[in-house]
This record gives sequence, C-alpha cells and structure tokens, in this order.
Amino acid sequence: MQNPQPRIVSPDRSGFTLIELLVVIAIIAILASILLPALGKAKDKAVKTKCGANLKQLGVASHLYAADHNGWLTGAETDGSDDLSWYWPNYISGVGINVYNCPATDNFISSRMTMNSFSRRMVPLDLTSQAQYKKAFTRPFTPANRTNDLAGVSYEVNAFMNWVTRKTEQSVSAWKHQSTAFGLRGQVFGPSDIYLLFDGDRQGPYAQNNYPDRGDNHGAAGCHFLMCDGSVNWVKGGRAYLLAYEISQDENRSAP
Repeated sequence: MQNPQPRIVSPDRSGFTLIELLVVIAIIAILASILLPALGKAKDKAVKTKCGANLKQLGVASHLYAADHNGWLTGAETDGSDDLSWYWPNYISGVGINVYNCPATDNFISSRMTMNSFSRRMVPLDLTSQAQYKKAFTRPFTPANRTNDLAGVSYEVNAFMNWVTRKTEQSVSAWKHQSTAFGLRGQVFGPSDIYLLFDGDRQGPYAQNNYPDRGDNHGAAGCHFLMCDGSVNWVKGGRAYLLAYEISQDENRSAP
C-alpha cells in the first residue's frame, strides 16, 4: 500500500502585499505629479482664452458705438472713469452681460439699476464701476460683503491718452507720442498699438496701480489688452507691460 502524497496548499493571492500596495501608490503619485501641472496649465489657458474672447466682443461693441458717436471708441466721461454702462443696452445686454466679467474671477452683474449721469438713462449699477476684488475678500463672507467685494465689471477702460486726449478712431489713427519714456517721443503709433480696455486693476494689500499684481484677474503674470483696432493681446508683466502701457497712454511712465 502506497503512502498518499502530501498536498501542498498555495497561499491565498487574492489581495495585495504591502510592498505591492506601496508600489501602486508610488506610481499614482508620480502620474499625479506629471498630470496635475499639465491640467492646471490647460485650465489656465482655457480661462485666458475665454477672457480674451470677452474683450474681443467688447471691442466689436466699441466700434459699433464709434459708428454711432462720431468715432468715439468709448462713452467714458473722464480719464478716471471705469464706467462701461455706455455699452448697455444697445451694444451688449441680456445674456451677453456675462462678457463684462473675466472667468478667472467671481465677479458678477446684479439686477440693481441706477441713472447714468453722462447718458441720462437707467443702466445696471454694476456696469458703472469695477469690482473691488476678483475673489471674496471681506470677512465675514456675508451676502452684503460678497456684493460689495465682487459686484462690478472685471475690465478697465482707459479712454484717454495723456489724461486729456480722448481715444477716437481719428485720434488713434496716427498718434505722435509726446512723452520721453522709453525714447518714444516723436514716434507715431496706430490703433493696433494703442489699447482701449484691459484686465481690471484691483484693490488689496498687494495692489499696484495699473500694473499686474497677484490681486488682478490673472495675477502678476500679465493681462489682456483690447487694442483700438479690435485685436486682443496678452502682455506679460514687467518691462513689456510698462512699454505697452506707455505707448497707449503717453503718460511718461517707465516704472511700476
């Protein structure tokens, strides 16, 4: 009689060992470190593209406005005005009201109305000024504070050169620079060189007036310029921004 052969029972391999689990976690972490920055860049690019498209639509509306108002490219009353209500309702209104707000922000236009002192008609109150911040800032985050912080437009109009010369189709067609900054005096610039609107300049402890900073729509990286010919340019912060600003504004400015 033969003795039966002993049976060898294999260990249960239905689960992961600790080493295998650690290897999987390490692979996931490596993939995340590769993919997340790429996804972040893609999202940032999409936001910038939508923001540029907003300004492009505002540019079309500006030329329609000019056709009806003797070549004036804006209806801003003074150099210090951030009022964009002159677009409303003939040029941008209704569902198009979203173009006044950059998608990088939480800004919005409410239903509140007011009398525009320049045009003498009722307009949305929040079109008459920039929102103070791009994200909620004032604590506590109450509805009233949210409205105070975020209601308003995301874009700023610079309707005049050298503080006094209104930007019209005629004045920007061949502007002879008057200031000496960057050696520009005497050079002639046209509508593709001179901007009309740009990403708004916001408040906050880090704010730099008319210069990209961390509180602005796209941070310190730069901003979009809507040029007087209707094109939109992305301009990086630093010297490139200062040069583009001076060409457009003729304010003898070469520093932040």
